[in-house]
Amino acid sequence: MAKIHLFETRRIPEAERLRGMGVETLSPLARAGRWRRTMPHVDTHAVLLWIVRGQGRLIVEGCATNYGPGTLAVIPARTPFLVSYGAVTEGTLVRWPELFEAPLPERPVRIRLTDVATQAELSGLLDKLARRGDLSDAPSGRAALGRIILLSALVERESHRAAAIAPVGDAAERAARFVYAVEAVLPHGASLEAALGRCGDESDAVDAALAESGGGLSAAAYREARVMREARRRLADTEDGVQAVAHDLGFASASALDDAFERDAKMTAGAFFDAERRIAALHRAG
Repeated sequence: MAKIHLFETRRIPEAERLRGMGVETLSPLARAGRWRRTMPHVDTHAVLLWIVRGQGRLIVEGCATNYGPGTLAVIPARTPFLVSYGAVTEGTLVRWPELFEAPLPERPVRIRLTDVATQAELSGLLDKLARRGDLSDAPSGRAALGRIILLSALVERESHRAAAIAPVGDAAERAARFVYAVEAVLPHGASLEAALGRCGDESDAVDAALAESGGGLSAAAYREARVMREARRRLADTEDGVQAVAHDLGFASASALDDAFERDAKMTAGAFFDAERRIAALHRAG
């Protein structure tokens, strides 16, 4: 059988083309790592979310939208968001590789899929992508590339059903300015004063805007949730210790970070660090 080069002109291995791709299951049964998507954050890659069962809320750029079964959502790279889901929610989240052959919408959108055949097509592609195997194996890599392209085409084909998940009106635009300001100052500790100064607003005005747009958090609470999510990421995914994370994120001391973790996660930062290392070891062993 002749070998097929899907990207013959580029001569780039399939695994390299799919760098950064990931497939996650959203389920109430998946306790470990739930914080990664249910707390405010940004992803360096675009995200495609498919909900097959249950309901919940997406909060994107500080604005909330409800979702139910048959919801397909696209969140562009570096867009602040979180996914809130309930006890019976089942869905799949794909961290999208940066393929020029597989574009997604440039703004956050939500698509309601009502056609059963289209739902089955989408679920089938995602199921096969989740069982993609070793991408360094050329046939497996080509199959995964093909499925990503087919998913992109499906989103484009159904885009006439899309509803924007984007700021509309003064309150939504003010909420969006604030959450992006938090991202901008996050590397320097993300104090509330710094975020408000960057977006040029007062705390009361942002509180009102977040309430009107359905985000459900005050400016201070959103800033704290975003900082705590970043602290978790640093402790889970890097070699940084509690002291370094506390210093970089603007805490007065490691003890102050521990106090914040006790309120937020019911454990100290050190205990969280150790627990994440145990989880990582189990994944490697599996």
